[in-house]
Amino acid sequence: MACLAWFSAYYCSDIPAMIKTEITSVIEKQYPGQSETYFDLMYSLYSLPNIFLPIASGILIDRVGYNKLIVLFCGMVLLGNFIVYMGTKTESIGMLLGGRFIYGIGGESLGLGLSTLVITWFRGKELALSSAIALSFGRIGCVINCFISPHLVKIGFDAPYGLAIWICMLSFGAVGTLSVIDQTSSIREEQHKSNRDTVSEEPQPQQTLTELFQEIKNLKPIVGFHVLA
Repeated sequence: MACLAWFSAYYCSDIPAMIKTEITSVIEKQYPGQSETYFDLMYSLYSLPNIFLPIASGILIDRVGYNKLIVLFCGMVLLGNFIVYMGTKTESIGMLLGGRFIYGIGGESLGLGLSTLVITWFRGKELALSSAIALSFGRIGCVINCFISPHLVKIGFDAPYGLAIWICMLSFGAVGTLSVIDQTSSIREEQHKSNRDTVSEEPQPQQTLTELFQEIKNLKPIVGFHVLA
């Protein structure tokens, strides 16, 4: 489930690069001679909130917990890409830019939250392998986007982001399910730990004097050996 979320985030990140010709042609109609500037702005607006936001997200994850925040961040990814999709349908440059900005708010923070989840679940048991698998799925999303989007845009300008929205919705459902599973598992683990602590705090039966003298008697040869040594 976490791999699907990584897949969707990476898949959506470079769609504009794969359909650059179509995007710049739409921009050129509305802002002649400024198509490259506005196209680059789509990436700048994605990166802008991530100058400081990952730090704030890290603090929030430490204080609030990751299982609720990953749902929020994944929702921002879905919302941002939906706005971009509507921008492609209406050829609205403002919606393209605004959607990329909202997507940027959720995209990198989602990766941070998912990394924390993987570390929590796999700490001490194949952590490096699980992190590598998750990262690989993200890069698979990039590769598939490179192959699919240039062909989809021939169907329609909005087709690449139409598919991206379906992927993001699947990802949002997977992250929501993962959050519930993680929360349920955490509650059970806390209950098990509480029961274990209760058992360990039960008073131990007191030792009788006869048993104490018997143990001292059995220790005499050992004590004599240490004194001689």
